[in-house]
Amino acid sequence: MNRKDNKDRLFLYTLIALSIFLATILLNRLLAMSSAASMLDNIKIKSHEIQHIILTTTHHNKKKIQACQENEIYTATEYAIVSILTLPIANYVQSAAKLGKSVRQWRQPHELDLIMLVLPSVFSTADTLSYKLSLVNTGWKICTVPVIECACDEKKTDNNRFIEAKMYSKFNAWRLTEYKVLAIIDSDTLFVGDPMRLFHTEYKHMISKGLTIAASLDRPIHSVCSWGNMPVGSFNAGVLLLIPNQDTYSMLVASIKSVKHNIQAAEQALLNEIYGKLNLFHQLPFEYNGNLVSVVCEPSLWNEKKNNMVLIHYTVAKGWTDTWECWKWGVLDFCYLWHMVDELQQVAM
Repeated sequence: MNRKDNKDRLFLYTLIALSIFLATILLNRLLAMSSAASMLDNIKIKSHEIQHIILTTTHHNKKKIQACQENEIYTATEYAIVSILTLPIANYVQSAAKLGKSVRQWRQPHELDLIMLVLPSVFSTADTLSYKLSLVNTGWKICTVPVIECACDEKKTDNNRFIEAKMYSKFNAWRLTEYKVLAIIDSDTLFVGDPMRLFHTEYKHMISKGLTIAASLDRPIHSVCSWGNMPVGSFNAGVLLLIPNQDTYSMLVASIKSVKHNIQAAEQALLNEIYGKLNLFHQLPFEYNGNLVSVVCEPSLWNEKKNNMVLIHYTVAKGWTDTWECWKWGVLDFCYLWHMVDELQQVAM
């Protein structure tokens, strides 16, 4: 066999390998899109079933929310989904709008309030007004609250995204005392199940134990994956069910200085020092904080729980991240779902 034949054969093998690689990528994308479409259809079917159930509701006296700097923010119900925007970042605004739409796919405004906490600087410029409008159009009530700073040496926390994002400001949620109970949820999440299960089921479990806060354990647990810097058994602060209380708020703010905690993990570390180490929290089932890190790192857990999932938490890959990152973590179908959420039809506002 001459040298030319060898080159031709090498070229042919390379072409075949490349074709197989490209075909595999295309097939994976098609399967992921099909999976996302199936999940979207499932959300539509299940949410429509809930919407057609005749609900008996009691009249709720509207109350002005004192924690909001705006004068016209009133409660419509005793339950609320709360989120927070601390910086005017387009991707997070878009994600928050999708979160709101996912809630409104399941529950009407008279059943469940949507409160978006924002810091004073978030909508302070003309070019951010469109961000505010996009949130309002998906059902959020905008509630401006003050910044709660980290009591830390800024030089030691350079490039820390939690500190830069002023995440201790999440403690403002405890000031929403006009609500009986609320869930404060990070904006990089989507409801794929009925959010009222938090209030109808888990809230009752929480108060039966005499507790005022509930959360899911941080993931992964007992896995070969290396993820995060929180000790095993800590809870994730991306989804918190809590009873608002002004005294609790004051205690949490004071604790930023007085309680030793891992500042690198900001409010999550502090809350774990106060509630987690002494087991003073009700543990929410995994379904209420479906951390996408578990798709790769805890596949058996994910496969066991996926059909009963209530909320997806985009941790390892955000919905807006590039296809490669989503594929690398095995969550390409959930990234496609994030983009498809706009196809959902909201219940009447």
